Amino acid sequence: METMKLIDYYNDTEKEVNIEDIGPAGAGFNAPRKVRVNGILGFKKQSINCSTFDSFEYLICQLGKMLDIKVADTYFFDDGSIFSKSIYEEGEEFITGDKYLECIDVSEDEKKKYIEEKNKFDETLEKETVNGREERVAKTKEEIKTVIDQYITRIDRLNVDNRDEIVKDYIRMCFLDTLTGNKDRVSGNYGLIKRGNNYSFAPLFDSSTIAYKDMKNDCNYVQLNHYLIDRNNLYNYLVSNYYECLSDIFDKDRKQVIDKMKSLLDKVFPNEDDKKNKEWFNNEVIGHLDYYLNGVNSLFLEDENNKKKETIDNTNNYSLY
Repeated sequence: METMKLIDYYNDTEKEVNIEDIGPAGAGFNAPRKVRVNGILGFKKQSINCSTFDSFEYLICQLGKMLDIKVADTYFFDDGSIFSKSIYEEGEEFITGDKYLECIDVSEDEKKKYIEEKNKFDETLEKETVNGREERVAKTKEEIKTVIDQYITRIDRLNVDNRDEIVKDYIRMCFLDTLTGNKDRVSGNYGLIKRGNNYSFAPLFDSSTIAYKDMKNDCNYVQLNHYLIDRNNLYNYLVSNYYECLSDIFDKDRKQVIDKMKSLLDKVFPNEDDKKNKEWFNNEVIGHLDYYLNGVNSLFLEDENNKKKETIDNTNNYSLY
């Protein structure tokens, strides 16, 4: 048991807490430690080779909180590491996105058919080499719809009363990842919380991969499951097709949100040595946040004949459909 300070920059508070180390929470060299902070279960993360990951994870969680998107409660310790409260409690089970089929009452033939259809779809996608990796890229509206629907159709099969709530939280996750350029929302990095026969969408975690600030040529992509999607195309698809899941986000005071994020950025990166990290986050996250939260004003979501329209804002170097 050790004592440290838990810092909450969001509310400008700090307090001494008791930390009980339970053990590693994974096998990787950067795996977090499972701990209890004043009895509350969570994870202490201190990346060995890049503390920027932890700082960006904290900042993105605060952004999610401001936008009322479900995220793990995250704080700083006074040694520079972060504490993320566990997303599930005793008696609950976390089911990752790649395990949904195991929760659904489907036959082996149906599972086989699903896998065959997925593989067939994958073969139709173009591949691009991004930072030395060959990735499948969903570019068209139809391709993006298929990627998004892979999750939603599984939720439909659960036949739960709160289906719309789960889908809404999923769409809001996709929107947050679009705002932040998340390139690691693989199916193991989100999921459902199961308690008895009830399901809910899990608070988001592991959202910091925008920290790959040297990867200049993929900063306009978002990774969802095992697909890359252009940030602007995904934004346009989500706003055009799921605006009702996002409308309250666009109703927020954009200036207030941005000013708060810039204030947090100054607190997390207070030193001159942090200048590059601040500039990167300001450009790649806050800059897109400003544009995207304002950009819906230039989108005609539906005309009188229920036909979709899209526009291009020529004053910015962003290519919507």
